[in-house]
Amino acid sequence: EELKKIGQENNNSDNSILFIAGVDDKLKRYPFWDEVIETIDDDYKIQLLNPNNNLINSIKDREISVIKTSTYREAILAVAKTKIIVGAEGSLIHVAAALGKKIVVLDADFPFQKQTFMDSLENVVILNNHICHPWYDNNQKEMIRLCFLDKNGKAIKNENPCLENISPNSVIEAIKALKA
Repeated sequence: EELKKIGQENNNSDNSILFIAGVDDKLKRYPFWDEVIETIDDDYKIQLLNPNNNLINSIKDREISVIKTSTYREAILAVAKTKIIVGAEGSLIHVAAALGKKIVVLDADFPFQKQTFMDSLENVVILNNHICHPWYDNNQKEMIRLCFLDKNGKAIKNENPCLENISPNSVIEAIKALKA
């Protein structure tokens, strides 16, 4: 109920796109944000949520708004005020789904709809390029993709080859599809 209220109070219908670019978890970092942002149509208002300085400095030919938040509530409000949300699968993407936003979600599995309790995926584009299906139980009571394991079967931390396999062009095309 609180999320619905926030969404109704902050609904924005302009051509704004919020890129959830500043994430602490290296497994959720998309390496091509700069290329997507530089290439996307100029009629979008681009907002970056908590980006690092390297990303800000790499964007030369595009006007961007940087949104710095210090609390999760502030991040939720940034999501609520934006028309299209783009980011790797994570909690703010699920908040966007609960708010009924248009979403481009990177590296999600298709149970995404069940995880967000959505009735449909009409306003959601899921981009993934999992080079390592299926998931594998590595006897540590966790499910992990095969590409996250080294040759000895130990989990590799801080790497996500699946995000690197999502092309910037496919992200741009997904955004265009949601705009239509």
